[in-house]
Amino acid sequence: MVEQKINIALDTYNDLFSDFDISAFQNRSISLDFKEELESHYLDNYDSKLDIIFSIPKKQRNESSEKVIKARLIEFFLSKATFYTKRINTRKSRGINSIVMGFICVGLTLIVNTYYLDFLPLYLSNIIMILGWFGIWTGIEKILDVPVEYVNKIQMYNCFSKANIKFIDEEDIKN
Repeated sequence: MVEQKINIALDTYNDLFSDFDISAFQNRSISLDFKEELESHYLDNYDSKLDIIFSIPKKQRNESSEKVIKARLIEFFLSKATFYTKRINTRKSRGINSIVMGFICVGLTLIVNTYYLDFLPLYLSNIIMILGWFGIWTGIEKILDVPVEYVNKIQMYNCFSKANIKFIDEEDIKN
């Protein structure tokens, strides 16, 4: 198993959170800058053991705050993985709906053409048939062709949620 380390220097714990959110650490929004920085350091090693190491000046450190921040970060990573999982499931659900509607259109066309030849002109019947087949194939595509970006984000955020998050004194690094 490969070990991967991501080192991030902080001036204060506030660097991890949004400047606009003044809530307590357990409720604060994660900074987009931090999220992007973390993602930029991440390699596609989903099976690797990940250490996220934050260096912070010794005088700024607070163990109780660090415990809350670790829990908040894990919660954030899990919520992001859940978000992308829901996006995939929504896409698949829409695909199933398209397939069902496609079969309804094709079935309706077959019934109308078989029993009610005078009810719909042939060109309208053909348009409904084409829409039905389009719905079926589009639905199949939505189910089978899951965006790789979503899958990668899920794997990345799951890896982040299992990471060993550490805080160390900035002074220890310089020596």
